Amino acid sequence: MVSFKIFLEEFVTKKRQGNRPFGTMFDRSEDSFSIKDVDSYKKNRDDSVQYKTTMGSGSISNDIRNDENKHIGEVMKYYGFSLKEGFDSLPKDGSLVYRGHKDPNPFSKGEDSKATEDSVYFSSNPAYAYSVYSVGHNPSSTQVGQRGFNSLQSRVQEPRENTKFKIGYFTTATPKNADDIMWYLNFGYEDGQKGFTRLERDIKNIYDAECIEPKESFSKIRTYLMYNGYMIGFDRLKKVQPDLYNKVMSSYVIKSKNEPRFI
Repeated sequence: MVSFKIFLEEFVTKKRQGNRPFGTMFDRSEDSFSIKDVDSYKKNRDDSVQYKTTMGSGSISNDIRNDENKHIGEVMKYYGFSLKEGFDSLPKDGSLVYRGHKDPNPFSKGEDSKATEDSVYFSSNPAYAYSVYSVGHNPSSTQVGQRGFNSLQSRVQEPRENTKFKIGYFTTATPKNADDIMWYLNFGYEDGQKGFTRLERDIKNIYDAECIEPKESFSKIRTYLMYNGYMIGFDRLKKVQPDLYNKVMSSYVIKSKNEPRFI
């Protein structure tokens, strides 16, 4: 009979090993992760992140999606960061704002956008911005941001009614003057309701609070490619995988499954 103490220690060790950073080994003596053979690791990485073409499955669409998924998955494992904790660690008090989008340009707008001039919508809730606008697909919605999907998304997953894609774009922005930004309840801005600042009202517990701001309102803006619980910044992606970066930047929003060049 194994004692509970030994069982627990072995269980924790296995969990720790199972969640180790990709390509590393767990050293019990050091209680840390490390790469034992750097040259071998680099060789395996460089081979894994090469785009490989599959042929002969009987479906060109399935082949494309299989190849794209494998390629992006390997790039993310070696160069991206895992969202193990989800968005829980990100602030929701307006000190950072978030935008989920299908076009790689975070300041792009659909023709139905109610934001004026060069402004776009941002959310105080990263989970809401991501799930509804980065990866969500709701064709029954009247909003392009919800019913649309982009050409890269269609290359990794077939769009279906009310699904979540594996892939999407997500932007974080740091306001220059967070206390001055006006916030609104969902649809409050377009309905002409009075806005409020984060000093006037606690926005942390408002699920879908939104602000409407131009690029000039922010001191720092970071855009990420999100895939299956992983993320990678556009700048880093351009450096390590320029071909995939170009594919990302050339992707375009598809508003209907009936549009040409669906995949």
